[in-house]
Amino acid sequence: MNSIKSPPAWPGRAAGTHASNAPLFTVPARRLWYVLCVVVAATVAGFGLLGPSVDLENYRMLFDWVAETDFAELALGSDPGYLVLSRLAYLTGLGFQGLLFAIALATCAAKATMLWRLPTDRAVLVGLYASYLFWLHEYTQIRIALALGLVMLGIYVVRRGRWLLFIAAVTLHASALAVVLLYAATRSPRRALLGAFLVLAALYFIGALDGLILNIATRVAFYSYYRDAGEFDQLNIFSLMPMAQGLMILLALHHRDRLPEHGRMELTFAVVGLLSFYGLSFLPVLAFRTYELFIPFFLILVSRLWRYSVGIRLLGLIYIALGLRASFMGPASLLALI
Repeated sequence: MNSIKSPPAWPGRAAGTHASNAPLFTVPARRLWYVLCVVVAATVAGFGLLGPSVDLENYRMLFDWVAETDFAELALGSDPGYLVLSRLAYLTGLGFQGLLFAIALATCAAKATMLWRLPTDRAVLVGLYASYLFWLHEYTQIRIALALGLVMLGIYVVRRGRWLLFIAAVTLHASALAVVLLYAATRSPRRALLGAFLVLAALYFIGALDGLILNIATRVAFYSYYRDAGEFDQLNIFSLMPMAQGLMILLALHHRDRLPEHGRMELTFAVVGLLSFYGLSFLPVLAFRTYELFIPFFLILVSRLWRYSVGIRLLGLIYIALGLRASFMGPASLLALI
């Protein structure tokens, strides 16, 4: 019986690879494309090309205070990693604007590196992320953006030394500790306890533990104060974006057998984030801050299941439209507040 021979391979392509499955760009070209995207995104966020963010003046005042404070006091303060970076930017002459661009560049590079290594629909993930979360984190909340970038780099890319990235992330923004501990818990309860001990021991060793505890206590007190004072006293539990997220999580549960190990972790993170939005609604600011920590992992989850579910695709498009509206349209949108 005559065997069927495969057609000859195209130059630079493995034999048996069909033309329709060939990558559109070579690896060097894709890397160049990634670098260009990182530079463009960092430039938009770092230089505030669409206008100053709502948090910009707070960061500027913090930078002015850091310029007159020594390292010993900064190390004992709230979010010491960010304070030390600000002090270094001042001493080296980089300045406030240079600090913003450096943070944006590091954040975008960390997340692009993670995206390069992630086996998912990258175009979908970028579309989901760019519709809302980029403007909330990279453009506005630069500290938590960089902290989450380091955490995600530790989870998806770095194996040896990932806890060093986690510790650095917690010093940049204390809320990153919630993501780190939940990640450890999804690995195993024993690892969660060990991870918590390592992070807290490292923070104690560098003198930042007191600042972390004070930071968390102060934030909760402020959230309570704002609520009691009538500011940020309401959380719209009927907001469409969390509702769309909830429906997509239900569909993801239906398709959970298709998820790899990291995908199941992302599903857990998405559920925790959504539950925090509703469960902490008595402290609206805390509820939203906790909810937004886990949105990146929810978006990765959606991109993993995009091709398997028509429902997820439809809801994903609705989510993108809602994200664009929340970012650009209406008096309460992110960029209307600038």
